[in-house]
Amino acid sequence: MGVPTVAACIDLVVHCRKDSDGRRYVREVLGLGRRVENGAIETTSIFEATDGNLELQPAADLAHPKLVDAGIDVAALGRAVA
Repeated sequence: MGVPTVAACIDLVVHCRKDSDGRRYVREVLGLGRRVENGAIETTSIFEATDGNLELQPAADLAHPKLVDAGIDVAALGRAVA
């Protein structure tokens, strides 16, 4: 599977981490774009964990085409997380 195919097939990437107690938590949620440059897929950080809280990022692409096409209101998700 080539990089452009991956970019077209995957909407979000959820990065998980383990804390010192072995518990997993979401560290970051990335939106994948359709653009590929030099073998790298364009991404947008939508949510990132700060001090244990998952926060909507100020520069998040809330109108990310894949999210809009899926009917996901990222702004509403951000309000729910806050």
